[in-house]
Amino acid sequence: MATDESSLRALASTRDGLVSWREAHDAGFTWRSIATRVNRGSWVRAGQALIIRDLHRPGDLATSWLLHVHYGPDSIVSGPAAMRLQGWDVTGSDHLVIKSVPVAAPPGYSSKVLRRADRRSVSISGCPPLAPRLDALADTLTSRSSKAAQELLDYALQRRWLDAARLEQVVQMRSGPGPRGQQRLRELLTRATSGSRSEAEQVMRRILARAGLPGWVANYAIHGEDGRIIAEIDFADPRLKIAIEVDGRAFHSDRQSFERDRERQNMLVLRGWIVLRFTWERLVNDPDGVLAEVLAACEEGRLRLRAHTA
Repeated sequence: MATDESSLRALASTRDGLVSWREAHDAGFTWRSIATRVNRGSWVRAGQALIIRDLHRPGDLATSWLLHVHYGPDSIVSGPAAMRLQGWDVTGSDHLVIKSVPVAAPPGYSSKVLRRADRRSVSISGCPPLAPRLDALADTLTSRSSKAAQELLDYALQRRWLDAARLEQVVQMRSGPGPRGQQRLRELLTRATSGSRSEAEQVMRRILARAGLPGWVANYAIHGEDGRIIAEIDFADPRLKIAIEVDGRAFHSDRQSFERDRERQNMLVLRGWIVLRFTWERLVNDPDGVLAEVLAACEEGRLRLRAHTA
């Protein structure tokens, strides 16, 4: 049987160098001729996939094609690679594949098969079938360790890829008898609904109450020379000129917001204010450290006040 190497290479070039053993055989290559090319090093075997080396471009696309070719035409690539190929900048090399039956991973690749009823996929030119971004995120959340999943959830909230309402929809869609990862998603949903900015302010208020220090004013307005409000401070001690700002768990600063925050902070410092800023994680995990910094700022404020009135 004559080989049709040109058509096989044309197919491989659309997949960053990936074809299956079956596709090579259908193009006229015998098992022996395939093995010869593998032994020569011009082709590389990866489970049920073959990598044609001179057409191979390592990266998420090539890895996704390798997984899809290995696991078969009914497989769907999920996990971080699927998210990145759809524009979400997330780290990680969790190789996740949706497949109805378990199949061993290709040698050298630590991949995991997820067997779930919802098998939606998206079609993107040049890519194998991919899980939609939100599904790929949920798959990754349920596959990682609890701590890593919490960190990824916080990152997703900060990037506004999802909110508590959308995560709740995912939980409901994946409900049913014996759902994989259902408990993990519910735990993460509880986390997503906590840590709002208003909740962060409540935690900060309790920390200040612990200190027993009078004089704190919430949402204190700073006025410019023309009387307009130029800044509003979450918590302020106007006498000691201490400003406290708090960020909720989903706080995310884009470039414009970042610049505005720095201009605002510089303006307060130039007006003689001591500025402290605390994240949700600090407020919840290190309240004693937060309180110590507030007390240190109060002491500095008193020293400044005495020096000014001396």
